[in-house]
Amino acid sequence: MSHLSHRRRVAIAAAAMVAAGLSASPAVAATHTTLTYSCLYPYLLEPQPLTLSLDTTAPAQPPVGIPTGGWSVHASAVAGGDTSSAIGLIGAATVSADMKAVASVYAPGITSSGRLAVKLPISFPKQPASSNGDFTLTGDGTFPSLTYPQAGQPSITFDSFTFAWKAQDASGTDIPNIDNPDGVPPSDPDPLTFDVSCTLSPASQNTTISGTPVPTPTPAPTPTPTPTPTPAPTPTPVPTPTPVVTPVPTPTPTPKQVTLTYQCVLPNGASAPVTATFRTETSDYVAVGIPTGLTPLDVDVALTGPDAHAYLDAFGSTPYRVTTQTVIKVSAPGITSSNGLNVKVPGTVGTISRAPGADLSVLASGKVPSLVYPQSGSGSYDVTSFGLVVSYPDPNPAAGTSPETADLTDTIACSLSPEVQSPRLVVFPIGSFTPTPTPTPTPTPTPTPTPTPTPTPTPTPTPCSCEPDITYGYDVAGSATLKNLVKGSLPLVGTAHEQIFVRTGKVTGDVAFSPTTASLKALGFLPVTASVALVPTEGLTGTLISNKLTASTKVRIKLPSIKAFGIQLAGGANCQATQASTIALASTNPFAPLSGGTLAGTFAISNLSGCGALTGVISPLTAGSGNAISLKLTPQ
Repeated sequence: MSHLSHRRRVAIAAAAMVAAGLSASPAVAATHTTLTYSCLYPYLLEPQPLTLSLDTTAPAQPPVGIPTGGWSVHASAVAGGDTSSAIGLIGAATVSADMKAVASVYAPGITSSGRLAVKLPISFPKQPASSNGDFTLTGDGTFPSLTYPQAGQPSITFDSFTFAWKAQDASGTDIPNIDNPDGVPPSDPDPLTFDVSCTLSPASQNTTISGTPVPTPTPAPTPTPTPTPTPAPTPTPVPTPTPVVTPVPTPTPTPKQVTLTYQCVLPNGASAPVTATFRTETSDYVAVGIPTGLTPLDVDVALTGPDAHAYLDAFGSTPYRVTTQTVIKVSAPGITSSNGLNVKVPGTVGTISRAPGADLSVLASGKVPSLVYPQSGSGSYDVTSFGLVVSYPDPNPAAGTSPETADLTDTIACSLSPEVQSPRLVVFPIGSFTPTPTPTPTPTPTPTPTPTPTPTPTPTPTPCSCEPDITYGYDVAGSATLKNLVKGSLPLVGTAHEQIFVRTGKVTGDVAFSPTTASLKALGFLPVTASVALVPTEGLTGTLISNKLTASTKVRIKLPSIKAFGIQLAGGANCQATQASTIALASTNPFAPLSGGTLAGTFAISNLSGCGALTGVISPLTAGSGNAISLKLTPQ
């Protein structure tokens, strides 16, 4: 905790009960304390209020040097603001939580500093969630036993804590979190928890309630214990039947996009323009009360201008990571009193490799959480704010710190350009949907054929070998990693088209890569800048079976330019690999044609030819097998 003068105090108790053998039990005092907190929830931009009431009974005068024993703490947490709307919007029917707080016990002589940190866990069992107005969670915990070394007035305080919430839908299924998007450190590694951080509000009063330790009295004879009556057996609760959820056909997602321009303030104080294209897939309609599922939100970002180049060039060849911070205002009737809720959607990019003097062009991928809309009407997404976060290794890490973990972070805040008229991304109807059953056709009786005197034989038709197919278009982004005498990462962007034969799972198509530039190292020390083109020589072929996509294609690798220290070493229109490279790919996660996925594989580079006088020197550096490639396919 911070310095005591800035702390908001709440005393939970000072002692519990005297050890067996004392002449009499000490007096006890009931305490009731109410505090207000500001809590940051996943997906919500603004902190939300929470009122916490603590009730306990503890000894008023605990004896010095005798363990108090643990005492019970009853807690009531009332979540206000937009909390219930957010819980309802993700389809939660019940909520449970575990609170983890660290209390500070201040007492004379208890430690050298007079402060002892004590863990106070409180468990809130599963309780119904409210989607409208405040809702309350109640739970219980036990404060650990304390031993006061000397007489004096102790106090017990805490001003912040973390919650690990769990939400379940109407069928009792846990609703998963998404990679902890609120940025709050997780309270535990469980992916099904929503981690919430709460800080005491300035309006809460300083409250100190405590007992005063007294010298240890002389023990009295041990009294004869009174037999404990046998408790009556607890009746077995009747289980609540699990509601049956009627399945609803999933509507076809439709791509939507909007391009917005921003002015962004760089960490060095300069300003740079950013163009961001936001793309999502929403259904043509949304059914009331049915979870939408995770909705993809991809952002194509271009950071341009000489000030941006100067800032980015300062990293040199040091790899760095970029994430996007997008806030979407979800608007729909009944979700809040204002019909709008700001939802955070972080987007991941990964490690960046960029040529000096070039614009920063990245594709970030994120997910809007699964939402449940309470009533019919019109829904919409608006992009209310946008920013970038750049993370890079500390060039001067502290002694004993691993360079991989000593990252520094630059935050780039962006403001919407004045000429932008509307940040509206998508509008969709929300309504009740009841599937219409398909009527069972009445079989038509087969008439008895009339014999024909001399029937003319009808030729048997040849079975049709045609197969219904669907064509999908994708944007491609990824990288290739060279592992031979020239090493480094080659950024890749392009497009792909797949024709999927639904009966057999056969896949055909094509993939095209844009020319790219890579910063590489030859022989482990020589910086090399290479312009590279991957020219297709054969189409894409493979299979899609049980959401597993395997495919291969062939490309001819061309090197128009190879430079070291800005000096042209080799290249030209005829500089290329003597043989086409086969790129074998397989999906690394379930691949769905409508949402795409990530493919990974390896490829080899043959000897080079036509690269000029240094062909014999350059070729052995690049030729070899086992080069890795990773591509993300995002629907257009």
